[in-house]
Amino acid sequence: MISTIQSAGTPASVSVYLLAGGSPTIVGVFNENRGPSDGIVFVASALNSTGIGHLAATALVGSVNHLQLGWASASMSQVTSWLA
Repeated sequence: MISTIQSAGTPASVSVYLLAGGSPTIVGVFNENRGPSDGIVFVASALNSTGIGHLAATALVGSVNHLQLGWASASMSQVTSWLA
């Protein structure tokens, strides 16, 4: 599935921003611990730009897990800065 998505790509006219968490600490989840991750997704996978026509920026918020990417203040600050 991932290779299909990457092969489809994104147009160069669309700016893409990649955000990753770096804290594998989700309570009640068997956290991914075979490499740097947010508990669910490897950091290398989350920040992989294969197929992206225009990568505008990437960011690693090391203090948040996968779930917190959507609401933690550090994540929200990063997204806000990208939207400004």
